[in-house]
Amino acid sequence: MRISERLLTLYTPWLAGKLRQTQVPGLKVLRIICEHWYTVSDLEIPALSRLVAWMNNFPYNSRTPDLLPLPPTSTVEDHILLLSACDMLCIEEGVKIASERLSEGISSCPLSPDDVKLLWYMFGNTPENVETIALNLAMHKTDKDEYLLWFLQEELPPEHTNDLLHRAQYWKAEIARDAGEAT
Repeated sequence: MRISERLLTLYTPWLAGKLRQTQVPGLKVLRIICEHWYTVSDLEIPALSRLVAWMNNFPYNSRTPDLLPLPPTSTVEDHILLLSACDMLCIEEGVKIASERLSEGISSCPLSPDDVKLLWYMFGNTPENVETIALNLAMHKTDKDEYLLWFLQEELPPEHTNDLLHRAQYWKAEIARDAGEAT
């Protein structure tokens, strides 16, 4: 993907010193190291592509030259991709805002299989991630969704799938118990 050196320097000046000249005159590269090779086509490339497209199309404001308003996001997938891009480019304020948007998105709508995949790629098999996904599945009663179950069984190791579904059942029981106490 291409982004002008001027835009990169303008909105992420801390990365300007990391640009490296190639053998092609006038072409510089920014090396970004990804933790896992298998996530690159689903997470890192789409994340950076969206943010770079936003940067390329955003009108420059000379009053706040170092401020790049973040692109609007409306889905959990959008929030995850924005968080990933901001994290890779070390945009700290963007990471904070994208994290808040992601938390709100996860609590307000059911996760799709693609959302679960991106969450898994982004955060891995951490207790917090398992709890977040399991609670969402329980809250939105999607723990029996055939496509989602197929995805979990195909994409995640069996022990992770079992743990995730067990936690979803736990949360489902807790939600039912709380609903019973409230009435």
